[in-house]
Amino acid sequence: MKTKSIRYILILSFLFYSIPCLICLHPDSPDEVDYHYTSTLLSQTGRIWFESKGDVIFGEEGFIPRHFSYNLNGKVVPHGSPGFIIFLALLKLLLPDYIEILVNPLLAVTCIYLIYRISRIIFDDEKKSLYASILFASMPLTLRSAYSI
Repeated sequence: MKTKSIRYILILSFLFYSIPCLICLHPDSPDEVDYHYTSTLLSQTGRIWFESKGDVIFGEEGFIPRHFSYNLNGKVVPHGSPGFIIFLALLKLLLPDYIEILVNPLLAVTCIYLIYRISRIIFDDEKKSLYASILFASMPLTLRSAYSI
């Protein structure tokens, strides 16, 4: 009986987390635009770097988008770790582009399930595991992270 409860929690969480993503079908913040642009660039061209338009227009280095930096060859690359960008690019190669908006709700539901499984191992109690997953699913940080890419 309780095993079905986690399924209901996961399904309801995914539906709840997906509502803002389905209402706003485009990137919502500068970070999301950066991830979208770089993952699209990687999936279409096979490279993660690009020539800065600011450099071409103004003839100077340093006009680069937010969260990007120069590599040793003078190309513009993402500032942080490219793991999430590579993950998004793989999804864009395998699935239609509009699926990208559901990536974070799916990852949030995966985290809820992992919290459930880990707490099941630690507490060895189904009820406590369900409470832990519900608590994690309703945390403000989880809610905020589930709504953006």
